[in-house]
Amino acid sequence: MKRHLLLLITAILLSATSAFAQDCDYSGTTGSLNWCLKDGTLTISGQGAMPDYGTCQAPWFEYRLDIHSIVVETGVTSIGNYSFELFLSLTSITIPNSVTTIGDGAFSSCSIASITIPNGLTSIGDGAFNTCGYVFNYHS
Repeated sequence: MKRHLLLLITAILLSATSAFAQDCDYSGTTGSLNWCLKDGTLTISGQGAMPDYGTCQAPWFEYRLDIHSIVVETGVTSIGNYSFELFLSLTSITIPNSVTTIGDGAFSSCSIASITIPNGLTSIGDGAFNTCGYVFNYHS
């Protein structure tokens, strides 16, 4: 009985992952999070912290010139080091209140015109917004 239940749960999880991937032009996982690139919007979803990356190492880096918007969904608790560096086509990003940390160089050398910082943010890493043109907005 336990084996059948385990197989059923596994099938459901695989089907949910497949459905997620089918709606995306490109997709994958990183740590405990999922990412989906569709029509120029990169969506990061799931529960927990985004891993830290080395420079030019984020799993979506090769698509950076196609990404105009980033949506980080509620449940994500941090934006890892160098996650979105050199995103030269990026114009907007949505960061939910669940994010408390933005890592080193997370948005370095990007083209964000405006960013809204969640009120729960407790840490911004070194050079997180280095050489970006931006306007900060704070919200609660």
